[in-house]
Amino acid sequence: MPLFGKKKKPSPDSDEKRSPDSIEAWPPEIRSDLERVAANDPSLTTVPWGNKGIGDDEVIQLVEALRDNTHVTNLSLYANNITNSGAKALSELLRVNGKVTHLDLWGNKITDAGAEALAKGLRVNATITTLFLWGDNISADLEQKVKQLAKINKEAFSPEGARRRKEAEVGPPPRHAAAEAATSLSRERA
Repeated sequence: MPLFGKKKKPSPDSDEKRSPDSIEAWPPEIRSDLERVAANDPSLTTVPWGNKGIGDDEVIQLVEALRDNTHVTNLSLYANNITNSGAKALSELLRVNGKVTHLDLWGNKITDAGAEALAKGLRVNATITTLFLWGDNISADLEQKVKQLAKINKEAFSPEGARRRKEAEVGPPPRHAAAEAATSLSRERA
């Protein structure tokens, strides 16, 4: 029985070595991290699963555990067996989790379909500022599109980005009253 929720069927495009039906078969550190994420452990800010041989089923369980987590900001999932199914699950996470800022997916088995799903999640996510996808099987055009969406998020937190965002919400700052009066006087004299 899985640690979280119902049993998940193995992803059709996954070639995982471990049985997805048994979380107990997963490495102890992966199980421990899942429990800590689900418990919203404030001392766990990075999920260090890079090069651990994980696949879509572990990612799906992680996404479920992260839904209400307020402390994890960094998902280090590089050099694994994550496919488009895992990328689609992460896309759903991007829509609901406002804490994750760094997502490292390089060296997985993600193709354009998975990258497109991530792009959809990024369109509504304002927190991801770093996303690594190199070494995956993604077209240059789609890779650029995803990078641009992450760049927009990064710029949103710069002082200039904050000013532009505020202006978009409330309009440009009001001109100083003395400047307005001087402009009025110069028009009257002319």
